[in-house]
Amino acid sequence: MRCRPARMLVVATMVTSASLGSLALAGIVGPSSTAGASAPPSVTRIAPITGPAGTSIPLSIHGHGFDTTVGATTVSFSGTPAVSVDCASPSLCKVVTPNLVAGTVSVTVTTDGTPLNSETFTVTSYSAPLVRIVLNAKRNAVFSVHQLVDSYPAPGGLGNDAVVIENRTAVSRTVTNSSVGSMTTAPGDSYSFTLLADDGPYVFFTTGSPTSALTVKARNPA
Repeated sequence: MRCRPARMLVVATMVTSASLGSLALAGIVGPSSTAGASAPPSVTRIAPITGPAGTSIPLSIHGHGFDTTVGATTVSFSGTPAVSVDCASPSLCKVVTPNLVAGTVSVTVTTDGTPLNSETFTVTSYSAPLVRIVLNAKRNAVFSVHQLVDSYPAPGGLGNDAVVIENRTAVSRTVTNSSVGSMTTAPGDSYSFTLLADDGPYVFFTTGSPTSALTVKARNPA
C-alpha cells in the first residue's frame, strides 16, 4: 500500500515536466515567428547601378514588402518620377528611368505612402557607337568600328539606337545604310543619326570601295 502513492507521485511529476517543456517550446517559437512577419519593407539592391544621361533604361529594384497594387508603390530619382513602375511581386519592382543629367542621384521607393531606404544610381555620359571611314593600305575606303554594339537606347527615345559616322579621309565620302539611305560626310566631319525601333538588330553600311560592306549589330529594342 505504501508503494502506490509513490508511483502516482512520479507520474504526476513526469506530466508536469512534459507540460512545462511544451510551454517553454511555445515561448521560444512564438516570438520568433511574430518578429519575422512584422519586418518593415525595405530595398536591398538595384540593378544596374549606372546608366547613360539623357535617356531611359530598364532598372530592377529588389527588396521586400513592396505593395503590388497598381499605383501603391512609386519610385523617384532625386525627386524625378520614374517613367513607369511595375511591381510584379513584393520583392521585385521593374522601373524605367527618367531622362537624367550626368551625376549621382538617389533612388527612392515609396510604398503605401512610406519612403524606404534609398539607393545610389550613377548617371554617366552617353556615348553612341562610332563608325569611322578610313583608308586601308590600298587606299580604299573601309570602316573602322569603335564600338560594335550600342548598349543603351538613343538619347530622348526609349528603344532606339544611335550611330555616328565619322570621315577620317581627305575627301568627302558617301555612305549608304539600311536605315536612312545615303549620306555624304565631308573630310573630318561626322554624321549622327538615330535608328528607329524597327530598324534593328542589324544595320548595313556601304561605300563605293571594293571592300565596302560593314554590318553593325545594334541592340534589338525590347
